[in-house]
Amino acid sequence: MSSDGSNAPPPGGPPPPISVLEIAEDLEFTVWEADPRSERFRFVSDRIAPLLGCTPAERRWEPEYGAARVHPEDRAAYLALFREPSPGRFAIEYRASADDGSERWLRDVFRFS
Repeated sequence: MSSDGSNAPPPGGPPPPISVLEIAEDLEFTVWEADPRSERFRFVSDRIAPLLGCTPAERRWEPEYGAARVHPEDRAAYLALFREPSPGRFAIEYRASADDGSERWLRDVFRFS
């Protein structure tokens, strides 16, 4: 807290910290977290709405949320990476369907922890 009682940084001091989620939102990334064993999403950021046409609350807990949207020709590769967690960082490009029926090319970059 600064000397005037506010939460503002002191003049000339460092700016307040920015969360990873805030950075992702500014860069228009969709951030998600899922459990590879249950294939359930634990978290999906709000950026999913303009991308696929649904809010996180509408679809987050459906186990097929991710895989069902993946194009049938891309689904095996998508599920193989997701179902076989290993150390490191991975990326995959695939087609997914939006709520309006249109198809989007997506690129997921992820790691397992």
